[in-house]
Amino acid sequence: MNFQSGCVPPEQTDGPAFWFLFQQNKLLVKKEDGSFAIPASDDLDLHRIKLTNRHYIGKIGEQACYTATYPAAQLAPGKMEFQGLMELYGHIEEMMFRVAGCATQIVTWDETHKFCGKCGKSTETKAGERAKLCPKCGYLSFPRLSPAVILSITKGDRILLVKNLKTDFYTVVAGFVESGETLEECLKREVREEVGIEIKNIAYFGSQPWPFPHSLMIAFTAEYDSGDLSVEHNELLHADWYAIDDIPGIKLKPIPFSIARQLIGSFIETNKQA
Repeated sequence: MNFQSGCVPPEQTDGPAFWFLFQQNKLLVKKEDGSFAIPASDDLDLHRIKLTNRHYIGKIGEQACYTATYPAAQLAPGKMEFQGLMELYGHIEEMMFRVAGCATQIVTWDETHKFCGKCGKSTETKAGERAKLCPKCGYLSFPRLSPAVILSITKGDRILLVKNLKTDFYTVVAGFVESGETLEECLKREVREEVGIEIKNIAYFGSQPWPFPHSLMIAFTAEYDSGDLSVEHNELLHADWYAIDDIPGIKLKPIPFSIARQLIGSFIETNKQA
């Protein structure tokens, strides 16, 4: 079954549904055979939980999906707990993780757009649209999306991997798109700033929503063109070229369904066949 996003709830609101509930940025999950799952209507006593910021976000198959803020002082129901999305990454079904990412972005947007950014008046949720409307000046605000690029760079039978200041594993180069930039310009700037080289033969690879907190990762492949590696130490700890036999930490991270891992996996499969 696939997830179909939406903002207009079904006419029948008491049917079965998945509930993506957040308390202080942590998601309510239930334990199932050593893994985690999203609670459904039957798992929750919704009449006793005072939910706020409630939104319909779409459906999985014919089952509706809702998100809301769980009361800060209320404990999780039995056999359930609150977990951060990053901690759940790789421990919850991939599609459910993606829907949870959609849910947390909508809850965050709701909480941070209660007032108009133009005149300061309290906003209202616009009927039939994922938007906040200012009743005073008419300004519309939509959920924020921050585009970011991520790319694998190859040099013959080797791939460039970097280790940044915030993680304990190697991955590929990534960065946020700045105002006025094309994606290609951003790729070249980020690579030049972080590792000091020039790239060529840029090709689109794929994309992935990334809810930390509201990014869209747009992935590319590229080839080394010129220059010597020069690490920007305000961003990275280390960078180097690796063949498929000496890629560091690939069995552990990045998580298999992340687009970073997909880029590295594609490089490995291509060079296995070479």
